[in-house]
Amino acid sequence: MNLYDPHRPRVLVMSPTTSVRRAFQARVQAAGYDVWSGPAGRACDVEAVICHLPGSGLGALALLQDLRDAHSDACLIVAGRDHGAERTAALLRAGAFDYLATPVPEGRLEEALRQGLTVRRSFLRVRELSDKLQTANEELARERDGLRHWNQNLVLVNDLSQSFAGTLDAAEIVQMVGQRLTRMLNLDLLGVGWYAPPRVWVHTDPAIDAAIAQQAQAALLAGGSGSAGRVPEGPAAAEPSVGGAVLEVPLRVAQEPVGILRLQRGSGEPFEPYQVELVKAVTTPLALALRNAEAHQLVQSQALTDGLTNLLNRRAFSNILAREFREAERYHTPLCLIMMDVDHFKSVNDRFGHPVGDRLLREVAGLIGQAIRTVDIATRYGGEEFAIILPRTDAAQAQVLANRIRELLAQQVFLVEGAHLSLTVSMGIAQTPDPQIAAVDDLVAVADDALYRAKTYGRNRVEMNQSVRERAAKTREEPVYQREKAGVGNAGIRC
Repeated sequence: MNLYDPHRPRVLVMSPTTSVRRAFQARVQAAGYDVWSGPAGRACDVEAVICHLPGSGLGALALLQDLRDAHSDACLIVAGRDHGAERTAALLRAGAFDYLATPVPEGRLEEALRQGLTVRRSFLRVRELSDKLQTANEELARERDGLRHWNQNLVLVNDLSQSFAGTLDAAEIVQMVGQRLTRMLNLDLLGVGWYAPPRVWVHTDPAIDAAIAQQAQAALLAGGSGSAGRVPEGPAAAEPSVGGAVLEVPLRVAQEPVGILRLQRGSGEPFEPYQVELVKAVTTPLALALRNAEAHQLVQSQALTDGLTNLLNRRAFSNILAREFREAERYHTPLCLIMMDVDHFKSVNDRFGHPVGDRLLREVAGLIGQAIRTVDIATRYGGEEFAIILPRTDAAQAQVLANRIRELLAQQVFLVEGAHLSLTVSMGIAQTPDPQIAAVDDLVAVADDALYRAKTYGRNRVEMNQSVRERAAKTREEPVYQREKAGVGNAGIRC
């Protein structure tokens, strides 16, 4: 019994004539090959096919087509009557390896089978090498694309890093990233959520639905929709959300999470792996730039904020007043300044001590903050003195606000060591434009003069600045005030 040897080629013998088929099978076995005894339709399982066609030989063309349909690489040898060179050439062009005229001489079948299998092995080797070459070319193409994308990432990161170096404004930094990534990645929305202090910046396409932007802001405030802000690896990093593909990447500084970057496409198009890598490459310089901006903002805030009352300090007052003064001159709009002093506050410090005095100043500052408008700027000018800048406000409006603050403080009862204490304030108002005010220092001096008059006339009152003529007339009527300004007596001492 001829057992199947996996190392020997398998040959399928086909013939409508049993005697011819058996004769060919015996010759194939004698030549050292295995004869395929499986279904005839499984020609793809053999290395060679010997097909005996006693008729016109046209059946070989159909067999060749069947082999092609089955993606078989079997070597086909056709045997039959001699039909002439033209018919033989047609079969060979169609894919047959050889055509043997019957009766087939001894050794002719064996030689054709040996040569056909040799050619088949060479063909398979060439095809294998071709497949490997194609695979290598595809891998090179992928690596070339990867290098191109990586180079694109490096250029973007370098460009952004240089741009970040030119600003310490967080909103401007997010806008820079939004403008570049929106163009590169076809985004509808880019948002940044910052954890401490909690802040959100959103850069959107002008045509985006406001509801989508609001949902994105809510997601950023919640710290992102992913698991602890973690970015999945590969294509899973893009998950459909809010009507489109969403990519969320954590922002880290020294491995510590400081925020989250959210990218969104309304089209629903998923993010490619190289795009995820590009975004991840941006996150480090973005996180560092935002941290620096926040640190700068904190330092600036601390430098401009009074540590006791949390109001703006004297330095901030000078900067803001100079800016508002220029704006008022440029646009010909009124600007008012209120200088305010807590009456007899020195006696409070002497009686109860400075810690109590500090607490009372904090409470006074809180009441001032409650009384003013959002456009007004309250500052601590120094000691128990406060200054309020009122942009686009005339003297009459400033007087109404000043009296509201004065009355609010006069009605407030402060609890000190189990006793109730009342405080009053004196206030002076100056307005520009005014003939006697040509510079910022003039505005402060005029408001300060008005404050002195308020304290001179009995305190717990509001005084306005006067024109040069009115002040000259008042000089003759107010000897006490003149003595104060000249330094006579102690009435000019603020307390």
